Amino acid sequence: MSTLQLQDIDTQIEKMSRDLADQDVEDQPFTRYLTITYSSNAGDCGRALQRQRYALFKGINSVSTETTVTEPAAIDTDETIYRIDIRDYNWDRGIDLEDDGVVDFTDAWEAIIADDAAAPYAIQYTGDQADDLVADSGTLVPFLPVNAFIQASEFGNLYYSLIGAKANLFDFEKEVLKVDTQAEIADDNLMRAGFSNSGVSKQERVLNRFDSGIANGLAYWISFDFNGGNGGERAFVANGIEENVANESIYSNPLDFLFAGGEAIFNLPNGLQAYYVANAAGARLETAPLGVVVDPAQNNGLVTNGASCHSCHNAGMITFTDTVRQYVEENKFEFDNDTYESVMAQYVSPSDFQKQMDRDSAVHVAALEASGVPAGVPDPISRVYLDFQLGDVTLKEAAGELAVTQEELKRDIDLLDPRLSVLSDEGGAVSREIFDATFFDSVCQLHAVNNNAPANCQ
Repeated sequence: MSTLQLQDIDTQIEKMSRDLADQDVEDQPFTRYLTITYSSNAGDCGRALQRQRYALFKGINSVSTETTVTEPAAIDTDETIYRIDIRDYNWDRGIDLEDDGVVDFTDAWEAIIADDAAAPYAIQYTGDQADDLVADSGTLVPFLPVNAFIQASEFGNLYYSLIGAKANLFDFEKEVLKVDTQAEIADDNLMRAGFSNSGVSKQERVLNRFDSGIANGLAYWISFDFNGGNGGERAFVANGIEENVANESIYSNPLDFLFAGGEAIFNLPNGLQAYYVANAAGARLETAPLGVVVDPAQNNGLVTNGASCHSCHNAGMITFTDTVRQYVEENKFEFDNDTYESVMAQYVSPSDFQKQMDRDSAVHVAALEASGVPAGVPDPISRVYLDFQLGDVTLKEAAGELAVTQEELKRDIDLLDPRLSVLSDEGGAVSREIFDATFFDSVCQLHAVNNNAPANCQ
């Protein structure tokens, strides 16, 4: 049982207002707050509450393009309200969601609070302390719950924009990562491993590793994925038209092949891994095609770029053992000399490949530890993301997010949207979709008489 006291909206805003007033005037316009009070107010403690903290620490640094890892600073003794400076994550730049040359938001924070996933919880308040908070920070919504932040920032165009990704993977390689993959492959300046079944993919797959041009010691990995595999058919995109072509096995042709798409893993400038899913034309995708890879943690099996990848790659790269090199060595006379020599150069020995994977994983884990998340802790991002997206909202959780006690919520439930009437001690729950749709009106009903009340209530 949690011993933490419930923090109502007034209490939270008062703490943030006092904290912001203590910051240097030149820093105040870049200061924002992320809270896990929804979890502590619901009675969570121990590992359940710590998971929310870790999701914040890892999550915010995983969508940063700054060169250093920065842990958010707790402003309360219970460590449930955290201050961030958006400059620490290179969020004080304009955000172009579509990578079409149009700046959609003046900075990353404004893009986050406007995202469909976060918007229901990005509420403007008014009152003495709330008005000071808005005026000093320069934003109408200076704080947001961590679970809504994770849901918004770990998916779709916003995720890609925050990590600095271009709309096309091949442009991203050259312009941002400073890697010319075609030239590197031509010069045999890469490491490769090929295999028939990688776990997330049932088809043949080739994993390629290049040195990132961002900084020494950082890596760029990309898989060449096939749809069908092993003599079947695979799709590729040419001139915007998807076609099917015969899938020549990587064992008979280990150097030159078309592919259905790719999943890229690369180090951000701070060392943490980030992720990119693309089709054969390089166009970025929100989810990977089910015919290529699956995520067993999601009910629909979709690999959601960002959220799904954090879970699988929490400890860095996943070990794969190449089987192409041995095949070519055992069937040497089936290949010409140039092909054989390139295979030997590119498909390095399994031990050398594993050493490189271990080195790259160590870079990621070191950055993760620097963010405040101990090595070996299960990935918190995917858990918070899926809990928010797929989990039904119970009375306990609803009260926590609405910053009232369960008794207060039960007492006032008739004042709220009738769809919430099922919330009870007997286990009634509502979908996140319904809770999203009713959240603002619920806050208006429950907190209209606060010193700091929600603005724009009807």
